[in-house]
Amino acid sequence: MVKREREGEEDNKGERRKLEHEVNEEKNVSSLEDPKLWKVQCTAGREKEAVIRLMQKRMQKCTIFSAFVVESLPKCVYVEAHKESDVKEACKGVQTLYCKKIIAVPMNEMNDLMTLASKSNKEEQNFTQSGESGKKQQFRKGDIVMVTDGETEGKIKVVDKVEEGYVLIRAIDHLSGSYEVQTSQIRKHFKEGDRVKVVSGTDEGETGFVVKVDQHDHLVLFTDTRKEICVLADDAVLMTG
Repeated sequence: MVKREREGEEDNKGERRKLEHEVNEEKNVSSLEDPKLWKVQCTAGREKEAVIRLMQKRMQKCTIFSAFVVESLPKCVYVEAHKESDVKEACKGVQTLYCKKIIAVPMNEMNDLMTLASKSNKEEQNFTQSGESGKKQQFRKGDIVMVTDGETEGKIKVVDKVEEGYVLIRAIDHLSGSYEVQTSQIRKHFKEGDRVKVVSGTDEGETGFVVKVDQHDHLVLFTDTRKEICVLADDAVLMTG
C-alpha cells in the first residue's frame, strides 16, 4: 500500500516536471520570437530627430518595431528589431546615427530601459501651457496657424490674441504688426518633428512626435508609448516646455 502511494507521488512529480518543462519551452520560443532591443550611437542633441526619422522609415515598411530615447542616457537611441541587420537597414541615410556602433541590449536590462523611457516621458508631460484646460479649444494664443483664405493665403503665422469669432495673427518673427482674421480663414499648422500633446478626442492625453501630416488636417503621431495614432490637428497642441 505504502509502495503504491510512493509510486503515485513519483508519477505526480514526473507530470509536474513535464508540465514545467513544456511551459519553459513555450517561454523560450516566445522570447526568441520577440524583438530584441538595440542601442545605436547618435550625435549629441539629435536623438529625438533620429527617432522621428526611424519611425518615418517604419511607416514605409521598414522592419523595425519602434525606436525611442531615454532622457538620462544621451548620445544614443534604442531600436526594437529582430536582427541587427534590420537596424542597420533602418539607420541608412540617417546621418546622425552611427551604423557601425550597434550593440544588443542584454535581456535583463530591457525592462529597466523601458521603465526609464516611460518615466522620462511622464516627467516631460508635466508642463504648464497657457490656456490649456484639457478641453478642446480651436485656437489659442501662441498657436502656429496657416492662413487658408485672403490676401496672405498659404502664409504661416502665429496667433497673438483670441476674440469671439476672430483672432489676431502676426508674422512669427515679428512682435508687432498683428491683424484680424476670421477663425474660418486659418487652421492649425504642424510639421514633421513637432512634439505635441493630444488635448481632446479618443486619444486625449497622448504625447509624441509628428511623423506625418496629411492633406486632410490629420496628424500621424509616434507616441511616447511607442504606438502610431492618427488625430485631428485641432485635437493637438504644440508642446513648448
